[in-house]
Amino acid sequence: LTDHATVPVTEQFVATGGAVPLTFTATGLPTGLTMDSSGRVTGTPSQAGTFSVTIIATDARELVGTAGFTWTIIALPQIVLPIPQTSFVGVAVNLAIAKTGGAAPFTWSAAGLPAGLTINPSTGVISGTPTAAVAAATVTLTLTDGLGAIATGSFLWTVAPPTPPVPNNPGQQGGTV
Repeated sequence: LTDHATVPVTEQFVATGGAVPLTFTATGLPTGLTMDSSGRVTGTPSQAGTFSVTIIATDARELVGTAGFTWTIIALPQIVLPIPQTSFVGVAVNLAIAKTGGAAPFTWSAAGLPAGLTINPSTGVISGTPTAAVAAATVTLTLTDGLGAIATGSFLWTVAPPTPPVPNNPGQQGGTV
């Protein structure tokens, strides 16, 4: 299993066979989770990590069955926002947006990108060539991880008009010193 830290969890474990009623216990549960005697695990994982869990089912005749597995608790996804960006009309842009936490696969989207720019939905790279000047556009990023957790964040992007060409000054001709 894989779940996010700080997000409530409810899991129901079942066993087959045995004389009813069955009573469940567990060892190694992630911090913040508990199991009741019916096999229901609830709570909010408080820390990321990998936990070796053993589920123990005891039947009415005191016969015991066990199952073990790894339960991974991961941090929620977060976007590492870039500093405010400044680019120029007609000059290509390639900006990778960083992230932390979350579970693959990830899906990126962006609202408010300057004209001519797009975000790659798989990699989070913003690229393209700005086509129009804009003063401080608010770009809002959204990152969705493979477990459905969503992170959002915004930053400013300014696109300046193209820079004028630098005149070619060949120097002065002639004259004496």
